[in-house]
Amino acid sequence: MQAGQQAIERSADMEAIALLTHGLEVLERLPEGPERFQHELTLRCTLGLALVKVRGYAAQEVKTNYARAQTLSDLFKDSPQSFDVLSGLWMFYAISGMIPTALQLAEQSLQIACEEDAVQFIFARTLLGITLFHHGKLTVALDRFEEGIARYDSSLQREMCLRYGQDGGLMCLSFSAHLLWLLGYPEQALAVDHQAMNFAKIVSHPFSEATAIYFSAWHHVLQRDVQLAQARAELAIHLSREQEFPLWLAGATFMHGWALVQLGKKTEGIAQMELAIEGWSIIGTKIGLYYLMVVLAEAYGTVEKPEAGLSVLAKAAKVARDNDEHFYDAELHRIKGELLLQLPVPHKSQAEACFQEALKIARDQQAKSLELRAAMSLCRLWQNTDKRDLGLRELAAVYDWFTEGFDTPDLKDAKTLLDEYRTS
Repeated sequence: MQAGQQAIERSADMEAIALLTHGLEVLERLPEGPERFQHELTLRCTLGLALVKVRGYAAQEVKTNYARAQTLSDLFKDSPQSFDVLSGLWMFYAISGMIPTALQLAEQSLQIACEEDAVQFIFARTLLGITLFHHGKLTVALDRFEEGIARYDSSLQREMCLRYGQDGGLMCLSFSAHLLWLLGYPEQALAVDHQAMNFAKIVSHPFSEATAIYFSAWHHVLQRDVQLAQARAELAIHLSREQEFPLWLAGATFMHGWALVQLGKKTEGIAQMELAIEGWSIIGTKIGLYYLMVVLAEAYGTVEKPEAGLSVLAKAAKVARDNDEHFYDAELHRIKGELLLQLPVPHKSQAEACFQEALKIARDQQAKSLELRAAMSLCRLWQNTDKRDLGLRELAAVYDWFTEGFDTPDLKDAKTLLDEYRTS
């Protein structure tokens, strides 16, 4: 047990798996009873931390390990490891895209988390916040992350990584950056992203560092900052390849491919994006998959392959329904509308319905940045029609809501479009 824990502390995860698996084999030779079961529970909680990094969160080994740990934990009333077991099960179900089950586990984790234990307090809010984010409950998710951030500082990093295999405070910061952008605060979002990167530099935990860099790359894709997205993706690819983190390698490769498409290397970029989605799926990861597919569909539009894009979007919509995952639904509908307009015979009425649905979803979620994009698409569609003035009012109302970020790509595009309208 001690040797396995020491291997994890050194990030020697393959060695840890071998040592801890051997420990379980030794335990099987002992008579059944509370002492053996307690040792096995401790071993399995530690083994799970190594398995998720090497095999991926959604690996069947992870589920089997934590399911057995839950059986053992149930033998001990108020076991101090109950939270560890629930968080381990959450990792499997969340990353496997089973959002409703993950939400139940996250809520249970929050209920049993010790308020005085800052590490557990933060990690419980990390789990619930991530689940709510993917479920499309954006404002509530941000509330949970901000509760975690309020208790977070660098002195907790080492203990959190040792206990849960991940720096939950960093995750709270990374997701908060995404949410602040979605909710219409791009400058605040960038500030939080920079804060996350500063913490990542001192974490001394490669998996947490790779996670933070990957999420920063994703954030800059959301913001449409091509240079920073590419730079962060390259850093995450290098670290994930060096440390053998398959999930973040696939994710960062996707973000790098997106950047290449924006830089004009469209064939190479789309090939990277397709390869990344395949890698994401091979390790059983379904959470976030529909987001990747929506972004890939948009990339197909840039190379004038609307039919391919629409095919990917249909699959993305099914994944979203199956997962009950909805944080990017507004963009799914908006991009579908844009692709319908690219067909040899443009489907204008269907595209208009898609843009209207995107607007409705964004407003329901208070996702102002996505509402702005939907309003721009609708405004362009109506520019030379009798709905021209309505399009102008829709876009102006959303644009005028913003109080920051006027030098970011989306807001600059919106201002350009408004100026075109007003001078034509």
